[in-house]
Amino acid sequence: MKLRQNTRFQPVVQSCLILLLVLCGSARAHEINPVVIDALVLDDNHIQFTLTLNLEAQITDIAATHSDSSEAPNASSYQQLRALEANGLLQAAKPWLAQLTRDMRFTSKQEIALELTSVRIDDIGDINIARDSIVALTTKQPITEDWQLDWPESFGPAAFRLSTNEAQDVFTAYLFEGRSTGTIAMANLLTVSAWQVFLDYIPVGFAHIVPLGVDHILFVIGLYLFSTHWRPLLWQVSAFTIAHTLTLALSMLGVLRVPASIVEPIIAASIVYIAIENILFTKMHWWRPLVIFGFGLIHGLGFASVLTDFGLSPASFIGGLLGFNVGVELGQLSVIAACFALVGFWFRHKAWYRSVIVVNASVAISLVGSFWFVQRVFF
Repeated sequence: MKLRQNTRFQPVVQSCLILLLVLCGSARAHEINPVVIDALVLDDNHIQFTLTLNLEAQITDIAATHSDSSEAPNASSYQQLRALEANGLLQAAKPWLAQLTRDMRFTSKQEIALELTSVRIDDIGDINIARDSIVALTTKQPITEDWQLDWPESFGPAAFRLSTNEAQDVFTAYLFEGRSTGTIAMANLLTVSAWQVFLDYIPVGFAHIVPLGVDHILFVIGLYLFSTHWRPLLWQVSAFTIAHTLTLALSMLGVLRVPASIVEPIIAASIVYIAIENILFTKMHWWRPLVIFGFGLIHGLGFASVLTDFGLSPASFIGGLLGFNVGVELGQLSVIAACFALVGFWFRHKAWYRSVIVVNASVAISLVGSFWFVQRVFF
């Protein structure tokens, strides 16, 4: 009877695994970073916007949610732009820069034009590592009334920070595609509270897990699959959370620095290890939480690489760090909740649950992790 049940559900499981491989096969931790927008209210009440961005990715319409530019629709064009000297890239960027001044809408009672003031492009380095370019724009007239900035959907998400000459980060926001800063009151620009920064960075941390952190998602799924009982899951998630919180804080404080070339392959290897242990063992041995703790330290370094790109100021550091970490935890819990809703609730008490769900899913996860490991080490 058990054999019949396995045969019955095998096509469904195979279809799910194939879908998993298709969705995850091209993912890497080399994410194209969100645009960082630093707005500064000048003494003459003009507002200057300094954008730190991947200009090649913007020109080729590669969305910021792509985690592997080589799999993007315009990958070949992107690589050609990466190989251009600064002057050549500037010439190629002129149509996009003109689009930027049109589509990045600044409104204060009426729409106010933005003027492109400078573009700084670094010389060619390693063409396999994205280079940041700096684009500066300024409002064409002084701003004395309330205003808002609308960020175009086609440019991907952006981290927005507003400062004055007297105070840093008086307003921060994370602009998902097509979002607005909302109304900003010029007459009342006070230093933003730590509580507001905390709230602003929760969605940033959540987005780094769902949908951007496919490798972290697979790791958490691997933790969930190990046992149908809550106690082993609690031990594993607690060890992982404590560890990545520790290294995230140390990295943001500048105490710990590890190159991404080391961190990313180990993250891939951690996925493979967890999946293989799911296949080989049915009970949790004493070493598993310790190993997960060690891997959690590495995953924390991966989280820190994203948060570091936003350049939190001292005034925003504590709130941003805590908010980001809470967002990460909520993202992980949402993955566990989705696993329970899709398979745990319905099938965890079935006799074939381990042989059909756990083993097959773990095999698929280990294959994806192995592919990422080879990709991150050799390519």
